[in-house]
This record gives sequence, C-alpha cells and structure tokens, in this order.
Amino acid sequence: MTIDEFWEKYETLAHTEHSYEKYNLLIDLFSWTMENEQPYEEFAVRFELLNCANFLGEFEILFDHFFWCLEFFQNNEEHLQEWTSSILWGFKWTLERIVLFPHVDKEAIEELFSDFQELLTKHQFSSRPFYQFRHKASLLEGDFQSAEEYYGLWVNASRDELADCAACELQAEMEYLFQINRTDEALHIAERLLNREVTCGEIPHLTYSKLLLPYLRLGKTAEAQYFQSEGYFMIYQKPNLLVEASEHLLFFALTNPKGGKKIFERHIDSADADKNPYGMFSFYLASLVWGKALKKNGLRVPFSLQEMESAVLAIADDFDVRNGNQYFYEKMGEVLDLLETGAGANQ
Repeated sequence: MTIDEFWEKYETLAHTEHSYEKYNLLIDLFSWTMENEQPYEEFAVRFELLNCANFLGEFEILFDHFFWCLEFFQNNEEHLQEWTSSILWGFKWTLERIVLFPHVDKEAIEELFSDFQELLTKHQFSSRPFYQFRHKASLLEGDFQSAEEYYGLWVNASRDELADCAACELQAEMEYLFQINRTDEALHIAERLLNREVTCGEIPHLTYSKLLLPYLRLGKTAEAQYFQSEGYFMIYQKPNLLVEASEHLLFFALTNPKGGKKIFERHIDSADADKNPYGMFSFYLASLVWGKALKKNGLRVPFSLQEMESAVLAIADDFDVRNGNQYFYEKMGEVLDLLETGAGANQ
C-alpha cells in the first residue's frame, strides 16, 4: 500500500459510521503505519481509532490511543496545528470517561483536568468545557458543593468550537437539575428537548431514560411508559449507553418486572465485560432491583440475588474508596429503597 492509498482508505473510513467492522479495518491501517514507520499516519489513524472506541464503549482503548496522540501532538505541535481542536475534543471524551474507572485515583484525574485547562488557555479557547466536565466529575464523586460551583462557571463561560452542542449542554443541565430536585426547571428543559427545539445525534435519544423515574415520581405513568418505549428503541444497539439501558431496566423493575427480561438479557453481557465500571455498577444495581421485584411478584429470578448484591457492593466500595466518601453505597441504598417507597406500582 502506498501513502496515497493509505490516505484514501483513511478518509473513506473516517466518514464511515462507527462499528466493530470499521474498528477492525482501522486496525489494519494502524498495523501498516507501524510496519512502515509512518508516525504522522499512525497519529491520524490512532485518532480515528479513539473516536471509534469511544462510540463502541471501549474506553480503555480510547485512553491508550488518546494519550499516545496527546504526547505526539505536544512533541510535534508546530506540524499539527490543524489538529489542535481535535486533540482537545479527544481530551474532553477522555475526561468524561476516565472518571468512570475507580482504579484511576483522584490525583491523576485532577492532574488531567489541570493539563486540559492549560491546553485550553494556551490555544486561546474558552474554559467552558473544562468547567462542564469538572462539574460532571464532581457529581460522579458525590461532591455536590463543587458541582454547584462548576455549574455556575460553566453556564456563564463563553462558548466556542470546543463547547458541546446546545442540545448536549441542555441535556447535562436537565440531568443535574433533576439530581438536585429542581424538578420544574428540569421538566422545562425536557420539554424543549422532546419538542426537538434543539437536537443532535444523541439528543433526544439520551433524554428519554432520564425522564422515566422523575415521571413515575410525579405519577405520570402513561407518559413514562411512552418514554420507555420510544427511548429504548433509540439506544438499545449503542454499546456505550449501558447506563441508559440500566435506567430502562429499573423502570420495568418498578412498573412491570416481567417486562424487563429482554432488556436484562440483551445487556448483561456488556455489563459482565467490565469495560465501563460505572455502567457495570448501574446495570448490576438495576438488575438487583429487578431481581428483587421478580421475587416479590413470585417470578423466577435468573441469577443469584446474593451474588448480584455482592458485585454491586464491591464496585460501590471501589468508587467510595477512590472518592473518599460513601456516595455510591448511599446511592445503592436509595435505589433499592425505590421498591418500598412506591416510585412505581408493580403490575
């Protein structure tokens, strides 16, 4: 293969929808760059690999390629100016995903955020994405005071080409407002997203699952059932959306346990693969609630409740040790309590 043939194949793949087939074809190009010692071509194909891996939920592969690309970019910056915004977008994806892995300690995470902010400043970009993703990381750590501070900085910072699109930002705001019980404001944003006032490749796909529990709590079961049906169709084939699949399974646990069987069977292998510890925690916890709901309704549970509970506790402990609190343990208790507090009526 010549250099020209490489770039022709690369450009074709770069404009192809992400899939494991695409990933494998990119690996073929990657192998060629290694065998022929073509570092700039290796940089380009690694960046497309990390992009594809992010979509496929292969987050550790994303990290491996991103950190190689970041180092190469910093060592060859004068020749790669056109890649600056792409590298910073890759940094955003990495920051969003790396906090989902409890074995990555807080010091390493803080260092990465610091490096990201320095790069933004160096290249004269707004700090808006730094504040946004620091806000999201704080929420995952159970640090709601920091989350509130970063939220204010985020929404008031100027927008530029590194900001998430309007739909994704509104989605993130909605999720946060639900978490801090500013329900009316969250519902107002939800209405805008559902009406497709703003939209993108992932919105309103991600919106529906975030509305299931709030609408059940408001007694709007029919609307929640519509959101479940409409929303699950949009996300069930996306391997990076295990958390959203968990929310659909939890909905069935609280409303119609028998109906959750297909969701459990479709996603349990993804959870077991341990490619996303936070997604794994979310799906195992939803499965535990679903299993308890099955048992409560006299239905067969397709796994050991004791083993599932032990698995959830182990992951919660890993996150809590990293974060220095009991946020995940308490979250586990709150979700399990939903069966008793009447968030939804079993049928």
